Amino acid sequence: MKKRNVAIWIIVAVVLLVLGGVLLGVGAIIGGPEAFKSKFVNINVKKELSEGSLGEFEGVDTIKVEAKNIAVKLVETDGSKYKAEYVVSDEDEIPEVTYDNGILKIKQPEKKHSFINLDLSGFFNMTQQVLTVYVPKNSELAKIDVTTSNGAINIDSGLEVDVIKCDTNNGAVNLKGVTCKESTDVKTSNGSVKCDGIFNKDTQIKTSNGRVELKGEYSGDIEVKTSNGSVDANIDGDESDYNITLDTSNGSIRVGGDKKSDNYEKDNNAENELKLKTSNGSIELDFE
Repeated sequence: MKKRNVAIWIIVAVVLLVLGGVLLGVGAIIGGPEAFKSKFVNINVKKELSEGSLGEFEGVDTIKVEAKNIAVKLVETDGSKYKAEYVVSDEDEIPEVTYDNGILKIKQPEKKHSFINLDLSGFFNMTQQVLTVYVPKNSELAKIDVTTSNGAINIDSGLEVDVIKCDTNNGAVNLKGVTCKESTDVKTSNGSVKCDGIFNKDTQIKTSNGRVELKGEYSGDIEVKTSNGSVDANIDGDESDYNITLDTSNGSIRVGGDKKSDNYEKDNNAENELKLKTSNGSIELDFE
């Protein structure tokens, strides 16, 4: 009986604590402070976004981003310097920057967690949190390494890079106008992937619950895996330049508009390997 009473009191205490946190949040919305933080309770109803610059940089060789709950963009600029800017809902989430020996590293600090976290800032802030890195035209980099979550990754630039690595979840990945010389590795879930550019040697794309679209020039080993999504590939080149493996379930396969079997393979004794796989989705492959 005593153990049961203790359990009941624990439940009551937790309910009251949660209710108190909700009431604090309601009070803040009505006219109180924009944020209340303690060891046990964290309430954020900030109505304005925090935005600013992380600086300008020259001689960048590698860009590395580690973030959470934020979209990441790399876009082309006419200027001669690399720049980084941010838009976040909480000042505690402003990214930190280090630059050393050509490596530009941008990392969001770990957010301190309280027993009760009530973040209502998104209710007021319709603009998405975003980290933007501006890359000078015709830049040549050794590596781009971007990791985030609950946010998209967009690289829209005519830059040349040896290695690209993009990793997110609950967000799309879009690579446009990029020339990757050595290796491209893209991973996401619950998000689509679009690649349009020149990708050499090794291209690995993996997602779930999302569509994959390929356009441009591809050479080497190209492997695409998804589920609950279609694959649409429009490759610059001849079909004879690739050994082709296409695999799906609960979907159709078409090559050059012609319908193929659900497990289609063609060995052209070529140097390039093209493997496209999905489930619950169709595969469309065309060559130009």
